Parts: sequence; C-alpha cells; structure tokens
Amino acid sequence: MSMVITKEEFFNKKIACLLHDPPNKAWLLVNKEDHEVMARKLAGELGLKEDPTDVARHADRFATSIDRWLLSLVVEKDYNKFPVDYIKIKNPFNPNSEKNIQETITENEVINYIKELKELLNSIKDHALYYHAFYALYEAYWIEKGYPTSCADTRVPTHTVFDHNYATASIMNWLIDSSEPQGLLLHIDLAGVQRYIESSRKLRDLWISSYLVSSITWYLCWTFVKTLGPDVLILPTCRHNPFYYHSLLVELKRNNLDNVFLKINKVSSSLINYDINKDIFPKHAIIPSSVTFILPKLEIIKNIFGFENVNDPQDLQKLIENKYKEVWHQIYNRVLNSLDLDLPLFNDKLKKSIKGVLEFSKTFGFDKVPPLPIRVITVLTDEIKQSLKEEINRKLESEDNYRFYDKAFELLEEKMREFKSFRERPEEELKLVEMTSSIVQAYPKPSSRGYDYCSVCGYLPAVLIVPLEEEEYKKHIGEELLEALFSPGERLCPYCLVKRLLSVEKIFNHVFEEILGKVVEKDKEIDFPSVSDIACFPFKFSVINLAYNNRELHSSMIELFKKLVEDLSKLRIYQNYFVRIEEKALDIERTYLEKIKNLENKDLQEYLKFLLLLNSEIGIFRGLDETKVSELRKAWRNFVSELNKISKDIQSLTPYYVLLKFDCDNFGKIIRGDIRLGFKMSLEDYLTYALEGKSSELIKYILNNEIEKAEKLCRNEKILDANRRVKAVHDKIKEIYRKGKPYKQMSGMW
Repeated sequence: MSMVITKEEFFNKKIACLLHDPPNKAWLLVNKEDHEVMARKLAGELGLKEDPTDVARHADRFATSIDRWLLSLVVEKDYNKFPVDYIKIKNPFNPNSEKNIQETITENEVINYIKELKELLNSIKDHALYYHAFYALYEAYWIEKGYPTSCADTRVPTHTVFDHNYATASIMNWLIDSSEPQGLLLHIDLAGVQRYIESSRKLRDLWISSYLVSSITWYLCWTFVKTLGPDVLILPTCRHNPFYYHSLLVELKRNNLDNVFLKINKVSSSLINYDINKDIFPKHAIIPSSVTFILPKLEIIKNIFGFENVNDPQDLQKLIENKYKEVWHQIYNRVLNSLDLDLPLFNDKLKKSIKGVLEFSKTFGFDKVPPLPIRVITVLTDEIKQSLKEEINRKLESEDNYRFYDKAFELLEEKMREFKSFRERPEEELKLVEMTSSIVQAYPKPSSRGYDYCSVCGYLPAVLIVPLEEEEYKKHIGEELLEALFSPGERLCPYCLVKRLLSVEKIFNHVFEEILGKVVEKDKEIDFPSVSDIACFPFKFSVINLAYNNRELHSSMIELFKKLVEDLSKLRIYQNYFVRIEEKALDIERTYLEKIKNLENKDLQEYLKFLLLLNSEIGIFRGLDETKVSELRKAWRNFVSELNKISKDIQSLTPYYVLLKFDCDNFGKIIRGDIRLGFKMSLEDYLTYALEGKSSELIKYILNNEIEKAEKLCRNEKILDANRRVKAVHDKIKEIYRKGKPYKQMSGMW
C-alpha cells in the first residue's frame, strides 16, 4: 500500500539499509551474538528513529544473491543454522580464491566509528547532501582506518557486508513506500563509441575522445545521482568512483562544508588516488558509455524531487535526450568561446579563423547535434512482474524474489537487442546536403574540389585544412611546436576539430570547469605523449639506465651529448619550447626522473632530462622541411652509433610501436549472471566453492542428487520438515537449469 513520503524519510530509509548489517556482523555471527541488536545501536547513535532491520527487511531479500537464497530456502527463519566459527572472504569472480580474516573488531570500535561520522556530518542540514556524504564515507573511511572488511554471511562469504548493504540501499528505491517493487530500470547508452574513439590520428585524440564520452555520460548520471542519491546508479557504481567523489566535493565546497570536504578528499586521495586539489578533474576516463539506474516510481521522482514534466517513461526519455543535447551545445560553445582566451602558441589570426569555421559549422547543426546517438531504455517493475508470472505460470511468491533483479536485466537485454537492430549516425541529423551543395568554408582556403573529407574520421567535410608545405604552414598555422597539435596535411571536420582543441590545456579547463565543476583556481596541467614518444621510450630509458648503472661511462656519455647538442642547436631544436617541463612528465617518466636526480654530475643530469622530456615527434623524427629531417636523422644516427660502441645495452631508436587494444568481453555475461561463460565455471563448482562449512556440503549433495544425504544433514542440524525444504532447493536448481542458463543473481555483490 502506497503512502506519502518526504525527502527526509526517503534518504533515512536508505541510511537504514546501509546500517541494517553492521560492519562487525561477521564477528557477531561467529560469537553467536544478535547482529540486529548492534544495527539498532548504530542507528540510534546516528539519530535514526526507525529500526534499520525492519526498514530494510524487504529490500534485504531482493538484494540477496542466489547462493545465499538457496541456503535460505533450507533454513527459512532458522537463520543460525549451519553456523561457521571462522571468518573468510572469497573472490566473487572465482570463489575458489579466498582469504582468512585473522583480525578482530570490537563493538566499541564500531560505535566510536559511527560517532566520528555523526560528529563530522552534523553540520550538513540538507537531507540529500547528508546521505551523499554518509554513502561516500561509510565504507571508504572504514577502509582508510585500516579496519578489516568481512563478509555479509560467514556461510556465503562471496561478498562483503558493505557490498550487501550498498546493494540493499539500491533495491530500496523500488520498495521505498511498498513491500512490492515499484519503479523502473533505466539504461542510457551513447552508441557508436568505438567508432568515435577510433576516429583518432594522435594519442591526444584517443585520450580526449574517451574523456569526453566519460564526462558527458557522467553529466547525465549526475542529473539523477545528485537528486536521488548515489545508490540509484548501479552500473557503474558510485563506490570508489573518482567522478562521483569529484562532483560531491564540488557540491560540498559550494555549500561551504569545509570539514566534510577535507575528510572526503583525504579519503579519496588515500583510497582511489584522486585529490581534487591536486588533480582538479578526474584523471582517467573510467565512466563507460552505457550506464544503468534503478529508479523509484515516477510519482516519487515527479512529486518529491522536482522532475515536474516526467509523467511517463517517454517523458523521462525526452528529458535525458534534451539534457544530452544541452551538454553538447555547452561544450561546443565553450570551445568556441575559449578561442578568445590567451592561448600560448596560437596567434590571433589562427584563433579568429578557427572560430570562424566553427561558427560557420553551427549553421548546419554541429553545435546542436552531438557526435554520438543516444539510446534510452526503460524497464518498468510491472513488466518484470508480468514476465515472471508468465514464466512460472503462477502467482509470485517470496521465493521468487531472487529472480526479480535478474529478470529486470533479462528484459533490458531484450530491449537493447531491438534498439541495436537500427544503426543511427549523427550525420543523419546534420544539414550535410546544404553544407556540401556549395563550396565548404575552410581555413586557410577551401578545397579545390568544393570540400575534402576529414582525414581523422573520414566521414564529414573538413573545415580546417592544414597546409603541407613549411612556408604555408608557418604563415597560416604558426610555429613548429603547433605541429604536435596540427600535423601538416591534416584535414579536420567540426567534430574532430572540437576534440583536437579540447586537448589544449586552457581550452580543456575552460570547458570542463563548466561541465564537471571545479574547486580550485589553478588550471589542470595536461600533456600528451605523441606516438613518436611512445616509440622512443625504450631508447630513452635504456640511455638513462646506462648512466644510472655505469658511472664509469659518464665522461664518455657527456662528450657524446655535447656533440648531439651542437648538431641540434644548429637546427634550433635544443631549445626549451621543444621540451616539456618536469611538472608535465608522464607517470612512466617520473620514475626515470628520480634516477636522473640521483646522479652526481649536474651536466649529465641536464642532458638526460633533455633527452627524456624532448618532444620526440619534432625533436627526433621529423621537421617541416626535408633538409631539416635529413640533418636531424644524421645527428641522432651518429649519437646512437657512438653510444652502441660504448655499450650493447642501448635499445634501438625506432619509429615502430605496437598499439594494444583490450576488451572485457565476458563482463556483460557476468552482469547477466551467466556463470559458465562469464566465470568459465560450472554452477556446481561455483556454489560448492561459494558456500562454506556444512552448507557447502549440503548444496553439493543436492547438486549431485544425493537427496537422502542432504536430508540427513538437515535433520542433524535439527531443521524441521527437512524433506520439503531440500526438495524446494532441488526444484529451484532444476528450474534454473531448465531455462538453459545458470543464473547468478549479482545484486548482492555490488
């Protein structure tokens, strides 16, 4: 039965879910103490009036994984049956891998821990922000304090108590004002992301493509996460997520909650190596292009959280699509406006001209049409219930709860397959016929053919055509250092030009401070290795290692460097603007910088720093005219040849490299609960390894059809009606196999 609920009640119910199994539950189970008593104590310390175990009871059942559910079918309300007197944690992806927990945690330590959190969070008056801070700190601060993490159930130690609590909070969105699920599963997918990222000629293109996709996706996520809480995002999780910590820290700073800000940033720095004061923005593009939410019913979203125009799933879809177009429009215009900033190396003519072609491109929709199509899919809980009823041909009972979450993903996958049968491309919405029916405006001059295709993506007309000849390049583009940004002969369409410009430090900051927010005034220092840099790493590192390990060769190496510098100086290459500053050294280079600083000879230190941080594309492999290239190659060939005479440990100086691409193909199967294909393991093995003690023995008997042994084990445990209970588990396993897919309900793990 539905009831009116306030924001305070909404978030308090989720806090209750996070507390319903206390962090020291495993020790209480081993000592045969009631963990629910402890949960009530913690809730009382935090000021919650309701009993967290009562609040979370229904959500707890829906958030339980199948291994624990099968055991529940046997023990029913006799929760203490098949006890285990030790604590271990198992890898949920491979339960054969386990770790014994030797440490102990006392009741006073847990209570004091909650008191610390309460004292810290008391300054937060906004209910949503209070919940955000509690969610972000509850597990993370526990880990930072060095407290041991234990399992949610000592008999099924495949997931931690925090895994289960956070999953329960997510499920609570469907049970916020009823005992039956009411709400929807929402999936947002930016399609064609592989094509978008692969449309790259430089490493900076690859990086900024991924970062842009992650940032846009997170912008859409934050629409719901900020308002409804971090638990609504289930794939990926907000736990230990730098994009989530970043947005939360920005919000805390805006609300002048400095003490909470400092604590969460400290936890973020130590736990996930993200310090917002130092890194300014999340460092890595970890948000995928496909995200999934578990949302409460639309009535709650609309009436309590201000989504006034959302009356049905179509309105929700329209809201997300409009948000997507809005954020792309913001990005495009921020890039355009950033060309009015003081940009090092960009002359006024170049800035004005690029701004002109981007303004020209707006006429044809490039500012309004995002470069990736978006798919929005919803699965209503009513659809899930109906599908389950049709599948089992009877009324739903509590024993079917474990299939609810799994069925939701099954229906989601079916709808996704329907969407994927239609291939959308952003070009369809652009006014390309109008654009190409006359000569396309391009800088520095239009193509003699009317327009040229972009040399990066290969699909759209180019609006920047970089001159190939040196004199023309210098006249229209500028100094040689811009070659790392715009290569001679390149042609860029508006989408690829925006990506390339976003990789410029000041433009990057100008755009992402608007999209992601930031809390410090200084700019983020970004730098990109070129393909040439990657190819040169083995050579550069071998020279530094030679100097580090063979001090007797220092004088000889200094003489060779002097000759190299003399040759490069004639070509104007031994100058500061060809070398990155130390602060912009890549992580892999910092290790070698430390080695260089440990050398005693200051001259050799300077030479090796120059070698390490030299832009390899310009300073080693090529210049803008053939004469310079020839002289450049000669200088480096002589240097390498002489080095090889004093040591055989020098790696070749070669422009060849290998680009490796990795894809986690099985992860989708794991999410869908397919144990055999996802984990390369049979259901029998998984359940046998996942369970612990006599419960593992019991399930093994049932899996092997040794029913009499299973019943005897239950009777020894003084379980009443053992025959019926064993049969219930046996029938459930047969049902799973009959569907031809060994499901593993994953919600209790994440």
